[in-house]
Amino acid sequence: VARSLGLRVVAEGVENLLQMTSLSRMGCMVMQGFLISRPHPPEEIERWINEVVLPKSAPWIGIVGEEVGELEPSALLASRLPQAV
Repeated sequence: VARSLGLRVVAEGVENLLQMTSLSRMGCMVMQGFLISRPHPPEEIERWINEVVLPKSAPWIGIVGEEVGELEPSALLASRLPQAV
């Protein structure tokens, strides 16, 4: 429904790889939840990006990408930023 209205869907509360894979198979590529990261204060975000996202060291990076095409770190980072709907 959201896509037919031109809206971007953000899946919230993603806590495990099975949920992430299921959502990606349904076409949802923007997710947030404890699988991606626990909440961080603003001053720690840059460190998190440099230590986890850019070196692709998190278990969720590439798992879904193997099935639906490689996900860019920027797409995964978008799941950590506030989204307007």
